[in-house]
Amino acid sequence: MTGRQDRWAELTGGQAGEQYARRFARLAESGHDIHGEAAFCAALVEPPARVLDAGCGTGRIAIRLAGLGYRCTGVDIDASMLAVARREAPAQEWILGDLARTDTLGLEPEFDVVLAAGNVIPLLAAGTE
Repeated sequence: MTGRQDRWAELTGGQAGEQYARRFARLAESGHDIHGEAAFCAALVEPPARVLDAGCGTGRIAIRLAGLGYRCTGVDIDASMLAVARREAPAQEWILGDLARTDTLGLEPEFDVVLAAGNVIPLLAAGTE
């Protein structure tokens, strides 16, 4: 685990994944559309396009897109988030890693869409964990 991953786990208590998943489950149960980002991606490219979900969290978007026929890879620095993603979609590719160091992730170089939803981009700068 990198220093950034250690710091992130310290800040979130290592339990962010389950809490985040419950939050979105409650939103869905109350009638909120939780698939807007996936719909946006689907409007850009057709299946079986390759999608990199950068900062995928619990995999909500990648799982939805995979269900529509897209080939998705999710990357996140938070092991607790990826634990939820792996539980929900074990056959999908989930990578624990730091997006600020994509050269160390072993990613294939070509994706049709790179998605960085939510607050991912600001967290890529040093010291913003």
